[in-house]
Amino acid sequence: VSHAHWLKASIYPNPSTGAATIAFEPGVFNRYQVFDMQGRLLIESAILPLQHQSELALLLPAGAYSIVLDGAQGRQWLRWIGWIKIYIFLIFI
Repeated sequence: VSHAHWLKASIYPNPSTGAATIAFEPGVFNRYQVFDMQGRLLIESAILPLQHQSELALLLPAGAYSIVLDGAQGRQWLRWIGWIKIYIFLIFI
């Protein structure tokens, strides 16, 4: 397995409040998967050859997630931290 393409993917913002972008070099990866910390597969999506990013708009519980990108030349792992903002409104009558 060649390591030449390692670190050619990133996720931002990280941490995030639920929406994030996975950015990668076109043609390196052909699929990504999102796993929770118990190893459960939550999302799986194909990556097109000319695609350079994928948007994640997730409604997942707060926590850490692993993103695995697969390609012909290897695999890369990213860690993503997500949390949900909770707003509390006080109304005085």
